[in-house]
Amino acid sequence: LLAAAKTKSASRTYTYYAANNLKEWDFTVNGTFSYDGSTAKATAASSSYNIYVSGWSLVSRNASKSGATATATGTFKYASIRKSTTIGLKCSADGTISAA
Repeated sequence: LLAAAKTKSASRTYTYYAANNLKEWDFTVNGTFSYDGSTAKATAASSSYNIYVSGWSLVSRNASKSGATATATGTFKYASIRKSTTIGLKCSADGTISAA
């Protein structure tokens, strides 16, 4: 008999700090995965963010899934400064989720 697929969701957050250790913004990838002991698959990917310091803004963001990996990229701007981050999650066949 084939094992029934199970579903698991997880998130991973990158936090950007200023030189004085002040938290300026964070960016999160959210992923949903299915796995059955033999294979795993990312079934959904999305992103979310928070801005803590006035002047920063989100320029762009996108999320995608491929195979067993969910990935999100975000770009933030403050005056002429731009900062980008890409973060990912991957799921193994046994349901273990780790950074990608």
